[in-house]
Amino acid sequence: MAFVHEALVHRGPAGFLAGAVEFVRAGVQRDEAVLVAVTPANAGLLRSVLGSIVSKISFLDITEFGRNPGRVIPAWSAFLDEARARGTRARGLGELVWAGRSPAEIAECHHCESLANLAFGASSGLRLRCAYDAATLPAPVVDAAWRTHPRVLGDGAARGGAPYRAAPDPLLGRTRAPASAPLGPGVPEAFEMGLPAPAVAGQAVVSLRFTGRDVSAARRVVVGRAREVGVPDSRVDDLRLAIHEIVTNSVRHGGGIGRLRIWVEGPTLICEVADRGRVLDPLVGQRIPELDSEGGRGLWLAHQLCDLVQLRSSPVGTVVRLHIAIRGAAPVRGTAEDGTAAEAG
Repeated sequence: MAFVHEALVHRGPAGFLAGAVEFVRAGVQRDEAVLVAVTPANAGLLRSVLGSIVSKISFLDITEFGRNPGRVIPAWSAFLDEARARGTRARGLGELVWAGRSPAEIAECHHCESLANLAFGASSGLRLRCAYDAATLPAPVVDAAWRTHPRVLGDGAARGGAPYRAAPDPLLGRTRAPASAPLGPGVPEAFEMGLPAPAVAGQAVVSLRFTGRDVSAARRVVVGRAREVGVPDSRVDDLRLAIHEIVTNSVRHGGGIGRLRIWVEGPTLICEVADRGRVLDPLVGQRIPELDSEGGRGLWLAHQLCDLVQLRSSPVGTVVRLHIAIRGAAPVRGTAEDGTAAEAG
């Protein structure tokens, strides 16, 4: 059975229930494994009308495990594997985009929706319906569902929109990197596009070029900046481990040299690692690594430790951004490791 990936465009609670209740109920009636991964408010609505069959449905709070969209495909994969082990088909109701997400989170949500088409392919047997509330989400966010879902239901189907295609997300606002060569059919073009420049003045960006001898120095710079801007101690430890993995990967696979940049945007500390290597697998870090696997563990770990991870790669190089929340944001002039003014840009 082919992967069925649908977007449910609705308006408010009534529209959500109209497109979700029968979908979930049909899965239960067919003895399918059913997972609902939506906001707590919409989960409560479903529980209130589904009656006794609620006991046959698994629920996950998307605002918790899916805050970093990079954790979502592994969750659906694990659910699908469990269903297969029981000999049943799998059906899921998701809500990856909700009101209040940051622009970077929304960009990764749409990237995740595109990657799902690649991850689950033509024969996974998973049926996934993704809710988009047009009453609370900006129109461009809802419109993007047309570009990432082969089928759109609800208000979106009535309104119409651009046809589904594996194409760049307009919300990213970037052009494709020059001299790029497509990786293959189904790979989202956004994977080879750049990320927006830091939304802060150049002098507020700490910048450090590193080689294999500088991994510890890079880690110290990140930890020092995280403590300076108020990242909680427990999250500093998470960030220390994540940046170590990403910088080490950069040295190992990116030609032995890279650039680390750190800055604050609003309530978020962002650490960027860039190099001249190329990642050929757009799903790296979004598959649960095998015990004997030698690749993908660093990015996988970063996804588990950080609030958001962004990966883009093309023939001109690779960029990884780690996002982590801070208690307050008061960016100051950045400094390089030797205490001089940081390199801007």
